[in-house]
Amino acid sequence: MPEISIIILTKNAGRKFKKILVRVFEQDINKEFEVIIIDSGSDDKTLKIVHKFPVAKILEIQPEEFGHGKTRNLAVSLCQGKYLVFLTQDALPQDENWLKNLVSPLSDDLVAATFSRQIPYRSTNLFQQYAHYFLYPKKEKTSILGDVFFSNVSSAIKKEVLEKIKFSEDLPMSEDQAWAKQVLENGYKIIYCPQAAVFHSHNYSFWKNFKRNFDAGLSLKKLGLIKKNQFILQAPRYFFGEIWFLIKKRLIFFPLYLPFMFLYEFFRIFGFWLGSHYKILPLSWRKKFSLHKKNLE
Repeated sequence: MPEISIIILTKNAGRKFKKILVRVFEQDINKEFEVIIIDSGSDDKTLKIVHKFPVAKILEIQPEEFGHGKTRNLAVSLCQGKYLVFLTQDALPQDENWLKNLVSPLSDDLVAATFSRQIPYRSTNLFQQYAHYFLYPKKEKTSILGDVFFSNVSSAIKKEVLEKIKFSEDLPMSEDQAWAKQVLENGYKIIYCPQAAVFHSHNYSFWKNFKRNFDAGLSLKKLGLIKKNQFILQAPRYFFGEIWFLIKKRLIFFPLYLPFMFLYEFFRIFGFWLGSHYKILPLSWRKKFSLHKKNLE
């Protein structure tokens, strides 16, 4: 029986998905693992790619049945492993030690979960690159109450804990943060593992950047994870760090990037702020501003 179950949720993963599966199956680990795919309506070659690999289970669901928390809860019932590893379809493990490094801390009885460092792809715009370097540093840390951070882009969770504390199914996103908050409140630990890194990032447009952060603000507000004066306290460190990052990356053309940086960050911050004040908006506006459209009440 496999000790580890790797769960990948897919929808139109594209040709790059083959490279991700190759990297998953070449992991150097002395534990048996299985790979489970839940696909929500792919109409590209995703499923053809999947069938070329020794995947243990493939479940196809309708697109309208998908939910970040709901589908991950469904996956738990399909798994045999005692450690459940969640990996998104666009996250590429950095090396063959990713899985070993990710599950290793779970041998501690108090550790309920771990999650990976996310390294941006080279093709990612500079503003999103900096966001990843800011959020996912090279130093290992333990999540604590009051500073909850967790990501299901690449994570490992003990099945016994996830069977007791399930993912929230009534949020448009941030089901991972909601789960982490409950886990920490129950006395468990969550470990950030930078040595278990994955390549993962997105090239968000200004409008998509706004919409994604609107959903983040709304979800975190519902969870009570937005601190008072959070923007005022974090903004100077973030902005000065981003400016220095741009100087190092584009020293000669740095001044040309500044207007775009301020505009990009305006969309990000305003989207998050508006999401955190979602109650002032009619439902029709929330749906217009949201990427996911579900659970916006």
